[in-house]
Amino acid sequence: MTADDQPSTPFAPPADADPADFPGPAGPAGPSGSGWSGAPPYGASYRPPLPGVPAELRVGAMTRFGAWALDLLLVIVTLGIGWLVWTMVTWAKHGANPGQRLLGLRIVKADTGEQATWTWLFLRNFLIGGLAMSCVSGMTGGLVFLANIIAPFFDRRQTLVDMVAGTVVVRRDAFVADQPE
Repeated sequence: MTADDQPSTPFAPPADADPADFPGPAGPAGPSGSGWSGAPPYGASYRPPLPGVPAELRVGAMTRFGAWALDLLLVIVTLGIGWLVWTMVTWAKHGANPGQRLLGLRIVKADTGEQATWTWLFLRNFLIGGLAMSCVSGMTGGLVFLANIIAPFFDRRQTLVDMVAGTVVVRRDAFVADQPE
């Protein structure tokens, strides 16, 4: 094999290397007869871009905390029942909890930017955020609850609940993938 036959990727193995020594995901085929798939070796780090909604359009932790605090205040003032009814209406019409709605936020699907449906929000908030997170937090001594609180401070700006549900919180006018122009 000559030097001209070497694969052009920076992860290319030596000419006399056995491809079986470099396990990893299949990639584009290398030069014919080289036996090298062209894929980077197993364990090579690659950080893909954030899917769907860009990070700069996502709402940060402090704004989300403000919406949460406003929701808590509304629960107390309405004795919970008024807040629950209002929540069902704002989920259906605006894709947000009442506190988020008052702050001009909404919940969208992370991959497409489309407004989350009522069913999606029910799954996100009650089943994932309520039941699943409570059980897992109880089993881990509250560590998962703590991780859920600090997660929006990182570059993805998503809570663990958002990550599992595939949603993000954005300003209402920031991302309008589902609205006609």
